[in-house]
Parts: sequence; C-alpha cells; structure tokens
Amino acid sequence: IGYIAAYKKNKGYEDLLKLAEMFKNYSNIHIICYGYGNLHYYQKKIQLLNLKNIQLNHFEKNILNKIKNFDILLSLSYREGLPISFLECMSQGIPVLSYNIRGAKDLIVNDYNGHTFNKKNIGEIFDKIIILSKNNDKLSKISNNSYKYIDNKFDKTIIAKQIVEFINNV
Repeated sequence: IGYIAAYKKNKGYEDLLKLAEMFKNYSNIHIICYGYGNLHYYQKKIQLLNLKNIQLNHFEKNILNKIKNFDILLSLSYREGLPISFLECMSQGIPVLSYNIRGAKDLIVNDYNGHTFNKKNIGEIFDKIIILSKNNDKLSKISNNSYKYIDNKFDKTIIAKQIVEFINNV
C-alpha cells in the first residue's frame, strides 16, 4: 500500500497508524509512505506501537518510480484540492482508496477505480483492503479501470478539445 502525503496531522497519519496496527498480523500487507515534513514524530509513534509493517520515507523527486511498486494508493487526508498523487497513481493503473472528500470524490468511482469511505471509518477501509489482497481478479479489474479512467478522462487530446470548445463558446 502506498501513501503519499506530507507528514502532518491533517493528512491522516493518526488514522494510518491505527490501520497499520490492525494489519499487524498480516505479513503480506505493508504500507510505504513518502512525504515531506517531520517524519520523526510519526517514526517515534511507530516504534512505540512496535509496527513493522509501515515505512516512512522522505519526499521523493521521482515518485513515479516508487508508485510502480504500489498495489493500492491509500489516502486518509481530511482535505484535498485535486490530488496529483491520485492522478499519477491512476495513470499507472494503481487504484485509490480515500476518505470521501473534495478531490477524491471527483476522481474515484466506487468499486470501479477505487473506493471512498466516510472519515474515520477505519474498519471499512481495513475490510476493503483485505478483500482486495485476497482477490487478485478484483484488484486487477479496478487497476485496469484506474488506468482507463485517467486515459479516457484526462487524455491531452480530450482536454485540448474541451479547451477549444470552451473558448469557442465564450
């Protein structure tokens, strides 16, 4: 599971640590985080909780090389604009699981290219990740849909056509 967010409280790291605790006994589920800010605060919490399934990394300039290793992108942020990390992951066929917030709900179609959840609904997120980790066909299907969604909706030819149509209508 990939997690791309600044190391700040409003980016959902407290919820992420709760989720990592729930996955303690699942050796096949690992969370790899990339971000900027004070990761040491969360590293101390990880040590106190004795979590071995979560890894915090500094900001990565070439994040696309890291994204290719994700099966899922998870975001537990409490607020977003239009999250570029979602677009980057979906363009690589990586589905996104996120809270149902602005930006996320504009990009994610439930059970098509990812899934959105009500805030703080850690149990439902846990269940969805378990289902996807046990069902390669379902994960593969939403992965393919993630790529298709971005390719169809954000292709530069389509965007250029929309811009020309907009300008012509003004």
